[in-house]
Formats: sequence, structure tokens, C-alpha cells
Amino acid sequence: MTDATYEYMDETSIDPELICSICHSPLVDPHCTPCSETFCRECITNWLETQSTSCPHCRQTLSINNLTQAPRSLRNMLDRLRIKCTICGQDGLLRVNAEEHIEKVCPKRIVPCQSADIKCPWMGQRDQLNEHLLTCRYEAMRSIITGILMENLQLEDTAHKQITQINEQRDELRHLNSQMNQQQAQFFVLQTQNQTLLELTTQLKIQVKTYHRQNQQLNEELKQKEAQIALIKSKPRVKKLSSRSRTTSLPKLDCGGRACSKCGKCCDWYYNDYDINDYINDNGKRHGATCRNTNGRNHMCDCDRKKKE
Repeated sequence: MTDATYEYMDETSIDPELICSICHSPLVDPHCTPCSETFCRECITNWLETQSTSCPHCRQTLSINNLTQAPRSLRNMLDRLRIKCTICGQDGLLRVNAEEHIEKVCPKRIVPCQSADIKCPWMGQRDQLNEHLLTCRYEAMRSIITGILMENLQLEDTAHKQITQINEQRDELRHLNSQMNQQQAQFFVLQTQNQTLLELTTQLKIQVKTYHRQNQQLNEELKQKEAQIALIKSKPRVKKLSSRSRTTSLPKLDCGGRACSKCGKCCDWYYNDYDINDYINDNGKRHGATCRNTNGRNHMCDCDRKKKE
């Protein structure tokens, strides 16, 4: 693997054991395979990820986990290789010091202004930095700009906190909206149930009124029945004529009753438990009465009834 910031001095004289067989340049961060072949770590990693899963040297299956770091003696030899900086042209540098030279020493390296942290846009060679600093307005106003930047950072932090609070409040609002929707749905269900209960209540009220009217009618009918019963109880009951009350002077008929002195028919009336009601309702006219003979209607005396009529 090559680095564009430097080049090797007298590269043809470098030991072939220090050359990577993939990039054909001196090894960088050398790693060894199980077959003891050494490659740049970046080169062998790219090979296994894009080219093949086998070793470029022995063609055996190989994975990145099988790689091991090269011995320290080999790494020390590579660090002592002489290089030349391609930026400033300085030669005779050790490869181990290449990064330090580029980042801290090389006069031609493009570097930012020291006031880049306060937004100075200048970029130039390191050997021109001191000259720029003499006229840099950002550096001259560092204290003011730093205060402004610090205030800006505080405002950004406050804004970030407020945005976080707003997001939390939005989440809480969405949660409250969800709860409100659920409660609204429950309210609609309860409202429907309430309407149903109102309708049932109305129907029950109608039924109660109907039952009340029917109860009044029944009470009136009951009162009428009670009045009829009281009337019946107030009238004297007709008793059966006993054989002792019969007139012994009248001849007895075949039915066992007494004969009327005028018409000779049976005048010994007999009432059962049902016929006596007919007698009471007919004001004693003896409708429905019989003599003691089962066929007694043909032998019944009408004299007393005709007198009463």
C-alpha cells in the first residue's frame, strides 16, 4: 500500500522480503498468514473481501481472523526505511516519522488558521500561517467571537432541550388524544345504553299504567261482588221444610210430600244447594223448585205461587 504524502528513496534497493506481493510496495502494518506469507493489512483485507477467500500465496482457505501481526523485528526494519516528503521535498526522513512530519513540521502542508474554531475560513501553507495571523481579523476578535460562540452554543443547547420537551409534550398530547378517543367511544356506548334504558323505562311506565287501570277495574268488580255477597247474606235463607212442620191433616202423596187442600198436588217444596239461589233471586216465586219425587214438576202445587203473583 502506497502513501501519496511520501515516496521511498532508492526503492529498488529495498529487501524483497519487505515488499507486499499484492501492492508491490513496502509493507504497511504487516500481517502474516498461516502459511507465513506477509501482506499489508489493508491489502489482504481488501483481497479477502473483494477478490477471493483463499490466500494469494498458497491458495488455501483464509479469513481475516486467521491473520496475525508480523514480528517486531520486521516492523522495525520497515520503520527505518528512508523516505522523501512529496509535499515539501525534504528527504532522508525515516518512515516511522512520516506522520509526525506531515502533521507538525512540513512547511508546505495545507493547514487551517488557528482561529478556524471561531469560523476563520483561511487555508494555506504552514509557512504562511504566521503571516496570516498578523492580519487575521478572527484572531484579533477571538475574545468577542468566543463569547458569541459560547452564547450560541448555550442557545443551541437550550433550543435542543426545548425541542426535546416539545417532542415529549407531543407524545403526551398524542397519548391524551388516544385516551380521549377511547373515552369518547365509551361515552357513545353509554349514551346508547342510556337511550335503550329510557325506552325500556317508557315501556314499563305504560305497562304500569295499564296494570293500574286493570287493578282499578278489578277493585271495582270486587266491590260489586262484595256488595252482592253482602246483599245475599242480608236476606233470610230458605230452609228445608222438615217433616215435623207438615200438616198431618193433609193426605200423603206417593212422592212422600203433602197434598194441597185445593188442588191436591204436592206442596212439600224441596230445594237443593243450587236451586235455593234461584228461589232467593226470584223473590220466593219457587222457580226451579221440585217436590221430593224425581218427576215432581208435574205434581207441583201452583196455588201458593199464583197467590203471590
